[in-house]
Amino acid sequence: KDGDYETTSWANDGGYASTTWANDGDYETTTWAKDGDYETTTWAKDDDYETTTWAKDDDYETTTWAKDDDYETTTWAKDDDYETTTWTNDGDYKTTTWAKDDDYETTTWANDGDYETTTWAKDDDYETTTWANDGN
Repeated sequence: KDGDYETTSWANDGGYASTTWANDGDYETTTWAKDGDYETTTWAKDDDYETTTWAKDDDYETTTWAKDDDYETTTWAKDDDYETTTWTNDGDYKTTTWAKDDDYETTTWANDGDYETTTWAKDDDYETTTWANDGN
């Protein structure tokens, strides 16, 4: 009676999808595959949305888009390593990778082709490398 509704579809391979709409225009779609993988996509009425994909080995990935075309992708692996990549709508982006031993590395690209890589080790050592688009 509040205008919300849900649709569920099954495929003949045992997969199925469920879509839920709320009366404010938001909606969410979840799709399961027969191997136990599934994906959830959520849209908000301001055109932001987020997609999360799980695989049967417990790896998963989340991608979030904002209405200004910025987005971020985070990928986790079953060994607790993960990587986050953030793009902004001016073409800049940054990737950060964490390993299970707490080492991590950040690479930042600027839209002029310059980029910088910073690597931290678990013993608090770190190194920064910067490339400029003039070949340095």
